[in-house]
Amino acid sequence: MPAETNKQKQRRRSSDIDVALDVLCRLAKPGQCLNTREIAEVCGCSQVTISQIMRNGLKKARIKATRLQLQDYLEE
Repeated sequence: MPAETNKQKQRRRSSDIDVALDVLCRLAKPGQCLNTREIAEVCGCSQVTISQIMRNGLKKARIKATRLQLQDYLEE
């Protein structure tokens, strides 16, 4: 069996983070807020990785909101 490539490792790690975030969302109590350190601990990654995921998600949300003319909802 050939060794796993960096791209494959990255995809697997991304998938692992996705699963951990999904579980975290399902277990969180309503109104509960977690900081990046706590989220990173559960996901098995760094706070920097969590911050990058958050930034990318907000960027995508802003783009979609602009397309749908919903910018006011993101400004809160």
